[in-house]
This record gives sequence, C-alpha cells and structure tokens, in this order.
Amino acid sequence: MGFLDIDWKYKGSSGDPWHKGQRRGLGIAGSPDGIHWKLIESWASEAIVDGATHWMFDTNLQKYVLYGRTKKVLPEVAKAWSTNAWFKNWFSGRAVARVESADFVHWNFTRPDTAPVVMTADLEDKPGTEIYSMKVFRYESAYIGLVQVFDATPEESTLHIELATSRDGIHFTRLDRGKPFIGLGGIGSWIDSICRSRTTTQLW
Repeated sequence: MGFLDIDWKYKGSSGDPWHKGQRRGLGIAGSPDGIHWKLIESWASEAIVDGATHWMFDTNLQKYVLYGRTKKVLPEVAKAWSTNAWFKNWFSGRAVARVESADFVHWNFTRPDTAPVVMTADLEDKPGTEIYSMKVFRYESAYIGLVQVFDATPEESTLHIELATSRDGIHFTRLDRGKPFIGLGGIGSWIDSICRSRTTTQLW
C-alpha cells in the first residue's frame, strides 16, 4: 500500500515547500491479506506530496512508477499570465512529476520538490491551465496518458480529460491540446457535478 502521510504540525527545518508548516510524503505499508496492515516506512519519499496520484508497474522497466502532483510554473508562463487579475488568487501551477522504484520502498527521488516534472502548462495552453493529474498505462510499445486538465480561472474552474502519448513514460506529447478526450457532461449530470465541484477557496 502507498498512502499520503501528513504531519499537520511539522516543526522541523525542511518540510513541504507548498504546504507551509507541514511534512508530506509517501507512506508504505504491507499486508498478507489486504485487511491487516503493517507500517513499513512513513516517509519513503517526500518528492510526491499530494493526492491525484497514479501508480503503475512498468513491465518494460520492471519498476514501480508513481505519477504525482507537484508545482512548476515556467517563467514565460508566469510573465504572460500574471497580468490577469485572477492569477494570484486562482492559479497554483499544478504539474505532474514522476518517481520510480524497483521494490516500492526505495525511490529514486526522496527530497521535497526534487521529482522530475513530466508535464506542466506552457504558452500553447489557454491562460489559467494547470495539469491536475495524469493517469498512465502501457499499450503495446507506447504509454497512454489521460491528462486531467484544470481551467484555474474564476470563469471556468472545471476539469476535463485530454489525451497524451509517450514512448518512454517520461516525454509526453499532448494530442489535440485543448480538446477534451473525455469532456464535461451536461449541466446537472453526474460528471458535470464532480468536474465543477470547487470552492473559491484554494487549498493547494
């Protein structure tokens, strides 16, 4: 089991740079039956420190891979979009980073804000775009990414799914950027309600 471990009242010298006063990391537990669990490691990695993660076992690499949330705003994006009134209060710069492990306990990046970013918004995106998460799976010789794209503006504030592909699970090409692969449902539908469920208070 991999789980998000949070120390809400962290007093140490490091901690999570995106959540001040907290320590966040990947916890690991094991179980012989899926019911009774034993803690193996509380802080296996602090490089992925939030929800909206996706696990996979990469049969090509023979390693476990975790795609998780981080923050990364390209300088040119910050320069171009910061002129908008909503930028400071609405835009967080969510992005997707990647870590890997041969045994699910020891990870290649462990310190906060060190995991390599595999996808973030750029100037080809509509202003306010954030990469909320990405679910990745192998299909024959390729990797398919279901990219959760967030419109982080007061007018939109919705999520939709776009499609991406990769040959190595690291460098992704976004197909039909800006065009939903899985779009919102109609007003009042189930998929519409979960994609629009957001308050004006930004917690991350």
